[in-house]
Amino acid sequence: MATDVDPSEGSNNGREAYYQLIREQRFDGAVACLECTSTDVITRGLSTRGVRQYVCQACQAEFTDLTGTVFDEQSLSVEAVLYIHQHNTTRPARLMAEALDCSQEAIREAQEALKKASPNIDMNSLCDVQTTDHSTPVQTHSETPEPDEGPW
Repeated sequence: MATDVDPSEGSNNGREAYYQLIREQRFDGAVACLECTSTDVITRGLSTRGVRQYVCQACQAEFTDLTGTVFDEQSLSVEAVLYIHQHNTTRPARLMAEALDCSQEAIREAQEALKKASPNIDMNSLCDVQTTDHSTPVQTHSETPEPDEGPW
């Protein structure tokens, strides 16, 4: 059983464990261009999110570890998306939004992205990743969520 992912924002260094596993799953040892599949790729530092950026020397395409994944173009952190993945069927969007301190719309967008997730990323194995930045406990699967409050 996967451990509960801490939805709090971790540092870029703590996220490197997630990014490393994503690289291993996507590129199977050697980073390859997502456009032309060339392995003549150079690293171009880190994005503001702490994600490795690459440039293909063959076709000049630019991409990151997250390009084309469920985490690409998300307003939420990797930890938050994994939290939503873990609790998608056990917690209403309202409670997840409260736990993540975000809007229910952000939760719904992540849920839609998860439905279309790339099969080359094993979300459950990412949930098993332990980073040093996760110290705040979150509710476990066994806790019963509060019922949604009505409009009254």
